[in-house]
Amino acid sequence: MLGAQLHWLDEIDGDSYARPETCAKLAALLSQIRPRAAIAHWPIDCHADHSMSAAAFQRAMQLSRVFPEVYFMEQVHQSRHFHADRYVDITTTAERKYALLGLYVCQSGDQIAAERRIAEMYHGRKIGVEFAEAYADWPLTMAPGRCLLDEII
Repeated sequence: MLGAQLHWLDEIDGDSYARPETCAKLAALLSQIRPRAAIAHWPIDCHADHSMSAAAFQRAMQLSRVFPEVYFMEQVHQSRHFHADRYVDITTTAERKYALLGLYVCQSGDQIAAERRIAEMYHGRKIGVEFAEAYADWPLTMAPGRCLLDEII
C-alpha cells in the first residue's frame, strides 16, 4: 500500500536483542540504502524490543559509517521522558495511516490506531492543525555523515 520495501531482521517479537548479527544486518542495509534520514524508536522505552531497536540502529550506524539524520518517534504509552523537538502535520494522510495501522492484526492494530489518533490530535492542536506526529531529534546525527564521538576517538 505504501510502495515501501520491507526488510526483516529475524528477531523474535518480545525477545529481541542488539546482537552482533542483527547490528551487522542493519549496517548492511544502511550501507545499501544510504538514507538521508531515519525514524527510530525512542531509546528510553519500556518495551524491550523498542529500546533494542534503537541500540541496534546506533551500532549499525557505527559499523556502516552511514549517519543519516535520526528522528525518534513516540510510542503513546511506552516512551519515557520523551520531549518532542518538532511536530509534522499529517492531517492529509492521517486517515490512511490509521487504516494501515488497523491492518496490523498481530499487534492489535485497531487499538494502536485509536491511541495514535488521540495523541496526534493533541499534537496537532499544539501547532494549529488537525493531526501531527511528534519527533525528537538526535543531535549527534543532525549533520549527516558526521558523529562527534567518532571524531574524538
